[in-house]
Amino acid sequence: MILASSPIRALASSYKFNSKHPFAPWRSCIPAVAVLAVLAFLAGHAPALAAPPVKSNWSGVVTYVVDGDTVRVRPPGGGKPVSIRVDGIDAPEICQAFGPASRDALMRRLLGKRVKVYGKRHDDYGRLLARVELNGDDTGQWMVARGL
Repeated sequence: MILASSPIRALASSYKFNSKHPFAPWRSCIPAVAVLAVLAFLAGHAPALAAPPVKSNWSGVVTYVVDGDTVRVRPPGGGKPVSIRVDGIDAPEICQAFGPASRDALMRRLLGKRVKVYGKRHDDYGRLLARVELNGDDTGQWMVARGL
């Protein structure tokens, strides 16, 4: 009977890890760090993964305009206003050029008015991504047509 030892096993047993290597004290932590990295990634994307699509149509009154593409709409039964991101546009932030002008135009157009909301899904910030209509006109198209 011939017994052959594996060349890989022979090499592995003769290999000595250099303890002066900078990662030597941490080599046993590598699997734990990899698991933590995956968990951190999933935690950061949990709202996007957990929030199911919201396909709902309802109307409400705009109570606040955050910026040129985000409003808060009070639902028909009352309660806490829903934060809504207008679908199809990306207006400048308040701190960017034309940000205040964009917000002010949307405020003049929608604040205090009843709008129709066509919800699609929630974004990474928990806002309802939706088409918002005022008297049958799409608000996103209205903003883009005016360069806002």
